[in-house]
Amino acid sequence: MKIAFLADIHSNIHALTEVLKKIDLIGVDNIFCCGDIVGYNSFPKECIEILIDNKIKSSKGNHDKAVVDGNTSLFNEFGIAGVNLDRELLDEDEINFLDLLPNNKKFESDNVKFYIAHGSPRDNLYEYVLPWSSENYLKEISMDVETDVIVLGHTHIQMEVDVDGKLFLNPGSVGQPRDSIPKACFMVFDTNVKKAEWYRVSYDIDAATKANMKNNLPVYSSKRLYLGK
Repeated sequence: MKIAFLADIHSNIHALTEVLKKIDLIGVDNIFCCGDIVGYNSFPKECIEILIDNKIKSSKGNHDKAVVDGNTSLFNEFGIAGVNLDRELLDEDEINFLDLLPNNKKFESDNVKFYIAHGSPRDNLYEYVLPWSSENYLKEISMDVETDVIVLGHTHIQMEVDVDGKLFLNPGSVGQPRDSIPKACFMVFDTNVKKAEWYRVSYDIDAATKANMKNNLPVYSSKRLYLGK
């Protein structure tokens, strides 16, 4: 079975659309998202609709939570601006959709057990798990999770680390990559060979940034899309 994993869409409909076109060409059996459907950019409503229409299952991200409850105390000015805009644009049903997202998801496919969260197994919403995290740290945060594959988001950076047979993966960000490559990221895991493959796709950054400027989002919220940071 081929399973596509997305993360950190961040209301970027232009990136999400191109990612799903590529996934359709590849051909997968399921699609999962590791949270942060909304935030930073201008199209939260459209991104939520696409996830619902395509039956894409998602865990909750910290921006999803902030759009629900309005608490941006841990965010910088760019995060705050995105949350405030998205709270204006979304209706009650869409806010409720975000509120009902689980903090983590567990499932099994072809005898491979998966655990999905936005941050980490220890702190599903806020903890950053980076590619250079130590093995001891990765063991510590996952000691209570019985699984083969842990798929996380939040860092916007692709990751693959194997610790004693437990595989830590991050598909990178659809809507705001931070590895200096401005192309949208996603990952496909093949359960038959137990291997992940990463993909990058171009999208219309000009259109995304024009919408952000029209909605009076900070200039850097658009500039970083070109920079991939």
